[in-house]
Amino acid sequence: MIQRAPRAAPIFINFMLAIHTRVDPAEALGLDHWNSPGGHEVRAWLVQNDLATPDLSRATLKGRTWIKMVCSTPLPVPHWGPPGP
Repeated sequence: MIQRAPRAAPIFINFMLAIHTRVDPAEALGLDHWNSPGGHEVRAWLVQNDLATPDLSRATLKGRTWIKMVCSTPLPVPHWGPPGP
């Protein structure tokens, strides 16, 4: 069953980027973070939703597509306008 990440919380994005870009994502994130209860939950979610391989050695095609989407999202730009509707 596919479950949604809580609005792509930063921990999900950090783990996915580490899995995609690093040979050893656990070392890149720090073992305390990787092995934390939250880390276990994120890793399980990434595998369950086919974003990372079961051994967490790399991102799947779906995971790489998600990373591409996250990285292509433009940063918000403040725009001043007259107040009101």
